Amino acid sequence: MTHDAASTPHPGGGRPEVDAAAHERLVAALMRHLAATQPGAAPRRVRTHISSIILTEADGAPGGEGRAYKLKRPVRLPFLDFSTRARRRHFCEEELRLNRRTAPDLYLDVVPVTGSVEAPVIDGEGEAIDWVLRMRRFDPGDELRVLAVSGALAAADIDALAAHLAAFHAALPPLGPRAQPAKTTWQWASESLDELLSHPARPAACSPQAVAALRGTLGARFDSLAPLRHDRAAHGFVREGHGDLHLGNLVRWRGQVMAFDAIEFDPALRCIDVIDDVAFTYMDLRAHGLTPLAWRFINAWAERTGDYAG
Repeated sequence: MTHDAASTPHPGGGRPEVDAAAHERLVAALMRHLAATQPGAAPRRVRTHISSIILTEADGAPGGEGRAYKLKRPVRLPFLDFSTRARRRHFCEEELRLNRRTAPDLYLDVVPVTGSVEAPVIDGEGEAIDWVLRMRRFDPGDELRVLAVSGALAAADIDALAAHLAAFHAALPPLGPRAQPAKTTWQWASESLDELLSHPARPAACSPQAVAALRGTLGARFDSLAPLRHDRAAHGFVREGHGDLHLGNLVRWRGQVMAFDAIEFDPALRCIDVIDDVAFTYMDLRAHGLTPLAWRFINAWAERTGDYAG
């Protein structure tokens, strides 16, 4: 097979880029293709602001398990650039690489979409018109976010999650000074406060004075922790983690609890202190009113890693 394709239009030959309109036609055609080639698959689409995901109930795989086919949308946003075929392939491959660390059985492979926009083939012969990440499906009801909302999130799930993430973080190599992102946690937080202030739906209780007070508190706290942050970076606690460990990116699957959907599009969001990674999970558990489970999680993670200083 030949799967190389140009990343920019070539009037004299090669495939032109897939734009937003062509992407919509491509996804619709892929759904027809899957329905025709996998009887009973009943494909449906989930659309996010950066991806199109086609879900099937069954595709002939052993046990009749479904599949998820994830394509990057051809978008360029302030925080990512999927505008060329080459970049979409790269970030599909990055997503596969990053998530096989925590969910190897969920993430299968990255394959080309060949043929044409109107008649595409997944992993066919010829030149690639786009790229797709193939995954096994899981029951969305098994996401920890759903379990938390329904009251079904158990202490055993939290213990399994803490063990899973502790092992994940322990296996990551430390990042040297040059690999550590220049943008700090405080800069990300300050930008979020700026966006909050300018948001048209900002509630009245979230006044400019309240935001300013929060900004001052957070800035002072960040400055006071500078010696500890620098010491931890120097001693190898900054690693290429997950970057998005909220409860919606954690799932109970095949008797295990695992993380998926790590951030692939910006290394600065995942190349962080390991305590920043698990802080998101702790924070989200508390936001769901599960403070005892939040403390159970962070204590179990610290016991397994020995990272009480974090």
